[in-house]
Amino acid sequence: MKQPNHKLLPVLVGLLIVGILMPPTVHAQTPLDTVLQRVKDYFAQQLGRNYTLVNYTYQLTTWQDSSLGCPQAGVSYVQGEVQGYIWQFTIDQDPTTYELHSDVNGNTVVLCTPINRTVAIGYRSYQNAAFIVDYPETWQVGASEDLSLVIISPDGTKNCTNPLIEIQHKVGVGNADLLLNEAIREAGFVEDLQAPNAIGASTALTAQYKAICGEVVHQFRTTAIPVGVEGDGYVILQSAPLEQYEEWAGNFLAILDSFEFSTGEVAPDGTLVTPVPTGNTAQLLAGYPFAHVFANDVYLGSYVYLPGYGVPNNARRDRRGLNFSPNAQYLAYFELLENGNQRLEVSDTGKRSVIFANPVAANFPASWSIAGERIAYLTPTDQAGTLTVNTALPNGDDKQTLGTVPFTEGCEDEISPYMAERLYQRETGPYGNPFNFDWLPDNRFLYTTSCAGEGLAIWNPTDNT
Repeated sequence: MKQPNHKLLPVLVGLLIVGILMPPTVHAQTPLDTVLQRVKDYFAQQLGRNYTLVNYTYQLTTWQDSSLGCPQAGVSYVQGEVQGYIWQFTIDQDPTTYELHSDVNGNTVVLCTPINRTVAIGYRSYQNAAFIVDYPETWQVGASEDLSLVIISPDGTKNCTNPLIEIQHKVGVGNADLLLNEAIREAGFVEDLQAPNAIGASTALTAQYKAICGEVVHQFRTTAIPVGVEGDGYVILQSAPLEQYEEWAGNFLAILDSFEFSTGEVAPDGTLVTPVPTGNTAQLLAGYPFAHVFANDVYLGSYVYLPGYGVPNNARRDRRGLNFSPNAQYLAYFELLENGNQRLEVSDTGKRSVIFANPVAANFPASWSIAGERIAYLTPTDQAGTLTVNTALPNGDDKQTLGTVPFTEGCEDEISPYMAERLYQRETGPYGNPFNFDWLPDNRFLYTTSCAGEGLAIWNPTDNT
């Protein structure tokens, strides 16, 4: 019988002891800063607006399934332990403390607190060669190559756990009734179908119902908008999981109201080309560009080409305060919303418009820098008797707050019984006094100091005087 090699025993015992003392294998974990950023990005998409994170806390925990502790009705989950973080966010303009759960890498995030929709969201504009529509500023857009389908959602995909907007181009279907009926048939089994109703004085029809999206029950608002007489049209499907729909219903209506047909062409680089007016080109190009409000719409043309062509192509709201940049490449104007707010928009005169601020300070014009590379505008503040001075690039990027200026409030509205006088006062300002807001060559600002349209002051942003 072979004897054991006693010389190897100390070595084996030593290896065994080392193996016992060595720590278990540790897998690389995503840095916490990266996880936090992924959670913040997800929250911005769900919120629908940009925000400032005032405070946050986090706690490591373990859940028993893939719902991460916040299950949604109608969604199936995989059983098994999932480790992750409980996050609590406090943000600006909102007293709500939001709880979010994520896995340890931040690849999966869920929102556990209903969003406070009393805080207005910001919008951007999406435009292609066929139409223009507003959408929440933190959402993304996914479009098919032929533009027959455009999806607008928090992540730009048809993820049925999120609110969704689908814009479908239909060819040769028929009138609004036929367009809407086809969309409802394609939805499959529907419940609580409401009778279609017209949108304003247009030929479009809209209806609401419940249907399945993926594995989730959604509440839908579906709108059919016919185009011309060839039977073509667009179907806009706006939907959200049942428990989320009410908080998005108002925003869906605002988005639907912003939909308008485009008359521009898209260049290979994706920029929009100004449509060429018909007629004698030499004559049309003579003189300076001319902008005016005609039948509630903003029109661009020249002094010898009137009325020109519509910029928003949407006459449902009043516009005022038209203001060209010094180089005539951009046109700023205000849009009066149904809630009484005034919204600042800027068009690149090629049909692409950007929403800058909502609301802006009433009656004040926007003001361009001397070379036209930036635009300035005033917005109300939470503190009575002050207004905020803001600037941005003409495309809406690089927004900056320069400071606040004093402003006397509390004037009574002057309401004349005569329509002509009311229109005059609306254009000129209270009591016939136009409000001034001018960006001076030395980068100071001249502005009206009271709600009566009286008093002028010069404000210097460098020392707030």
